[in-house]
Amino acid sequence: MTFLRRLTTSSALLAALTGTVLTSAPLSFGAGSPAGSGAATVRPAMPYDFNGDGYRDLAAGGPSGAVGAVKGAGYTAVVYGSASGPDTARRQILTQDSPGVPGAPETGDWFGWALTSADFDNDGYADLAVGAPYEKLDVVDAGLVAVIFGSASGLSGQAVGLNVPSGQQAENDQFGECLAAGDFNRDGRTELVVGSEGKRSYFTYSFTAQRTAVAGPTVKVPQDRFMDIATGDVDGDGYTDLATVTNDYAETSSNDVRVFRGGSGGLASSPVSTVDSGAWSGQALLASGDVNGDGRSDVILGDLYEKVNGISAAGQVVAYYGGTDGISASRTTTITQATPGVAGAPEELDLFGSSVATGDINNDGIADVAVGVSGESIDGADGAGMATVLYGAPTGLSGTGSQSFSQKETVGTPEKNDYMGRSVTLLDFDNNGQDDLGVGVHGENAFDGGVQALKATGGKITGAGAIGFIGSDIGANPTGALLGLVLGH
Repeated sequence: MTFLRRLTTSSALLAALTGTVLTSAPLSFGAGSPAGSGAATVRPAMPYDFNGDGYRDLAAGGPSGAVGAVKGAGYTAVVYGSASGPDTARRQILTQDSPGVPGAPETGDWFGWALTSADFDNDGYADLAVGAPYEKLDVVDAGLVAVIFGSASGLSGQAVGLNVPSGQQAENDQFGECLAAGDFNRDGRTELVVGSEGKRSYFTYSFTAQRTAVAGPTVKVPQDRFMDIATGDVDGDGYTDLATVTNDYAETSSNDVRVFRGGSGGLASSPVSTVDSGAWSGQALLASGDVNGDGRSDVILGDLYEKVNGISAAGQVVAYYGGTDGISASRTTTITQATPGVAGAPEELDLFGSSVATGDINNDGIADVAVGVSGESIDGADGAGMATVLYGAPTGLSGTGSQSFSQKETVGTPEKNDYMGRSVTLLDFDNNGQDDLGVGVHGENAFDGGVQALKATGGKITGAGAIGFIGSDIGANPTGALLGLVLGH
């Protein structure tokens, strides 16, 4: 149901990685492609504003999509924002066959498995990092990350390729399986974090103005399953921190959420706090945002397989509130479908918490949380799925005022195994000061996949005028692509 590949991993802990700069001519756009407005006046750019026009752009992975005749090579679709939201006439399909993108399309690369964005080179245009954790280099599933740089005309043909150096690679390193970005040393430049399950390490990189990758501190975690990461200033000291969730294959519960502090030297090698969430070991998701407005980022855990009132895999979301000590098991709020104000009821395999993302929908300066409920049954269609929005407040996260949307309230029809909500994002696609909701529907059309964007207006999300698209709508090969399995957030 979650399409995670369970692979054996190496226990070796090897040296830091290096990056290789690859450049070529800019990527070409089709008709109606984004026209830039010249150099940006504000630096650095907001994440996911690839052409610097003030509108956030929607990035969606289709990790099992075909590139030409190569099945499972994977692609990433970018639909550019506009005054009316994501504009499907202004889009790019990025693959390892695109000019400047490192590597080449191969079966099972899964290019687009992980996404993150920041203005890594501080030129006023956001850049996109794309993970291909099953890339074959010297060995199988060594993994690769492509950092594709933005420009006035959108994502360009200039890219940096990151991977484990030749001779140090091991099978199932899965370099690039999770990505995040943050300014960990507060030098004004955003760093990239790359997870490598096989190396049991998170590697950091900064980028020069010339787009050269510079390796920074490495964070090692003594567990062999990496699930997700998120970044934010959890302790309120002005440095970005890193939150991770990991566990061991041998355990049936005990997802450990750790917070690693940022500082003048970058990320600390040891966590400031570790919390055993008690979650089932299959999967967990993370996001970070200040949901109580106290000036510290909170860590949001999507615990989709947790039992609720004895019901298996009903799922829950836990907010770990930030503090000078990082996070604590005694400082939390748990939200389920049994929480007052939250739509639905706990049912087996609802998977409430299939994805989590933070943003500010009502522009009150306090983060809100989007939650995927990908297993939700709608009108008897098992696994049709939906997305729920939880609003932050000075008292913290709650069900008060929450909203839920299935395809009954948006576009399309709820169908069995659509799995709407396997990914979510909150970004201001129309630049009205309120973050809009993006939702992946990766099971649409027998797992071709699709994406929906719901507008924020009047401080709330509305399903009216929702935008939906599948691969063929944006010029991609739709067949079996799982488009929307991953959304950049």
